[in-house]
Amino acid sequence: MCCFLVDLLAIIAVFSLTNGSLLDILPKGLKAKVEKNIRLPPVLVDDGCPSRFTHGSPHNNLLDDCHYYSCKQGNYTRERCPDGLRVDNRFKNIWTKRNKGQMSQPCTVYSQRCKLTLEEKGVWDLNTEICGIDVIWTIDISCSIELGDKLKVKSFIRGVMRKLPIRPGFMQVGGLTFSRDIAHIGYLGQYKNPTITRQKFKNYTVVPESCGTATYDALETARTIYLSTDKGRREDKKAVLLMVTDGFTHPASRQNETFHQAELLHKIPGLETFVIGLPNIKREGLEGTEEWVAIASKPENVFYLKTFDELKDIMNTIIRKSCETL
Repeated sequence: MCCFLVDLLAIIAVFSLTNGSLLDILPKGLKAKVEKNIRLPPVLVDDGCPSRFTHGSPHNNLLDDCHYYSCKQGNYTRERCPDGLRVDNRFKNIWTKRNKGQMSQPCTVYSQRCKLTLEEKGVWDLNTEICGIDVIWTIDISCSIELGDKLKVKSFIRGVMRKLPIRPGFMQVGGLTFSRDIAHIGYLGQYKNPTITRQKFKNYTVVPESCGTATYDALETARTIYLSTDKGRREDKKAVLLMVTDGFTHPASRQNETFHQAELLHKIPGLETFVIGLPNIKREGLEGTEEWVAIASKPENVFYLKTFDELKDIMNTIIRKSCETL
């Protein structure tokens, strides 16, 4: 029997080196005995690595349970398990004890420690402390902004609205859109149900009836109507105006009116203004920075974006500044 087993091992070794198929047809018990007694050279996977997944690499053997190495084009790169999953113990052990990996996905065990943070998920963690502010959005939907980018802005605002504690005693939110004309979204406290308020911001149109950038009109309307006590402004609460725009007043002949309206806006007690400066695709860059500085309460309240994808990164700062004590 001993000689038979030795001969069998030799035959299997030869066949395994050529096509690796003979082991698969052996009975389970004999296959395990053969695997234990022979040492074959590693068979490279399609990407040129001995194993597709490992719990370590030649350069770094220290990994937590939430990470593993994956073979890509002959090199191992560090990867993270899907949200809430960790590698199993067997996967760790075969690396620790035998310096080997495996072909199947190793992240199979649920783990609270491996859940992604909001930041890692790409969702900003808004600082929604109890500060009870009144927020007015003034949103530029002028023709100089591409439709796809307007939709990014809208998605961004919807994401913010979902995070804000909109309810009596906390935050009130209203807003308008502007191009050549003003379009109503909602007044402060107009809708007692926060779900309705969020729905109004979800449904505002991004296609203007006519082209233009009447920034002066948007500022005046926000000051005289949307920030008035008749439309829900609370005098004992701080107010914040957020202007989202990609450029300067058009027609340019009315730019002085924008500067004048900005001055009047700054005279409102308890109001802080921010400008989110969007990149102007048609003019290939940032436009209207002089106006933006004039509209914002202070220069650091102007946020200059190079791409529309940067929108989510600024809201933590805006909310934190908005909630600071006067």
